[in-house]
This record gives sequence, C-alpha cells and structure tokens, in this order.
Amino acid sequence: MDLSSQLDLKMNRKVITGSPHREVGLINPRWLIDHPIHHESHLERRFVMAALACPVVTDIVHQPIKVALEAGKTYTPDFYIEFVDGDGVYIEVKPTKFLPKHKQTIEAAKNALAKQGKKYLVITDAEIDRDGLGKRAILLMRYARMQLDSETVNHCISLVETMATQDPTLRELLAEGLSEAEIWNLVARHELRIPPGIHLEANTPVSINNQKENCYDQLRAWFGIEAR
Repeated sequence: MDLSSQLDLKMNRKVITGSPHREVGLINPRWLIDHPIHHESHLERRFVMAALACPVVTDIVHQPIKVALEAGKTYTPDFYIEFVDGDGVYIEVKPTKFLPKHKQTIEAAKNALAKQGKKYLVITDAEIDRDGLGKRAILLMRYARMQLDSETVNHCISLVETMATQDPTLRELLAEGLSEAEIWNLVARHELRIPPGIHLEANTPVSINNQKENCYDQLRAWFGIEAR
C-alpha cells in the first residue's frame, strides 16, 4: 500500500447519498479549523478541499447567512471564507452549465452583498477541476492528518528558511533529508506554502507561509480566477 493510500482516513463522512452527482456530508479539518464543514455535492467537497489548501484561508462556513433580495425573496450563499488578514468573501459554488439558469439570482445576491460592503465570488467546476486541481487538493489534505512532533516541524521550517534565498524545490529539500510526507503535511497545515495549482511535484518550489496581504486576490489566484 502506498503512502497516499495509508493516509486516506476518510476525511469526508457521507451522511445522505442521492444521485451519483450529489453527496451530502462533512469534512473535519481539525488541523486548521475547529468545526466540521458541510457540503451538499461532490463539487462542493472538491471546492472545500481546494480552499483548505489555500495558504491564506483560516475558516470556511457552510451556508453562513440568508441575504434578503427583492420581492421578499432570500438567497443563501454556499460558503463564507475568512482570511488570515480578517477579510472574507461569500462563495457560490455552481456547475458552469447552470450559470445561465441562476444568472438573475446571482446578480441580485452580488448587488445585495455589495451594498453591505461584502465580497462575493462565484466559483465553478471550470476553476475547481481545472487541470485536476480538486483531486490534487484531496491528495494534499490526506497528508494533513499526520502528526509530526515539534522537533521535526521546527527542523523542516528552519531548513526552508535557511534555503529561502534559493527558492528550494521539493527535490532539493528531499536531498537535505526531509521526507515528502513531512513537507506536504506542513503545506497542508499552512506552515509552508506552494504556488497556486497544488502541483505536488519534484520541481515545486516551497516557501514559508508568511504572505498575509491581498488575501482575496490570493484566493482568486489559487483558483485561477482573473480579477473582476
């Protein structure tokens, strides 16, 4: 059994299953957030995994508020994401093919939240599954369940700091005696960071996670979303 299989500890507990395209359940990312995160589809699950991997995300809440729209209607965004800088954004996760059908509601919700000074972003399967992003996020999150002792953590971080001017890659860190599992564990736990795309490869650069500015822009970049 390979390492990724050993680390697959069923992070998602299925509660109700409907069609092959839907899965209601929850994720317990105790290494990062002190509460479970519910989801209502396979796509939402992959979104949550990818968002958890984003190094500036500190909290994710499912269906956080109800927004009053015109004609007595209400709208509930799928998620609220909070950043390390204290800012946040409401998220709608939607398959691209359904955007035209929900365009009016999405625009109304965006306008209503904007009036309250709140950010709102629609993220689709095109971003979540681009180049296998969602699947790689699930793999990365498996490493987060590992428990490293403080000596190992400090050694890993110290080594990355020492090599920071060289922009060390995974391959170079492995050559210094670190293990792949240790590195990805600290990336998943936001001690270290990698560039957008979650490419878990030998040439992936690894750095200390100390960038706390422009978090909203960093989230958009994480999902490959241009400024809009």
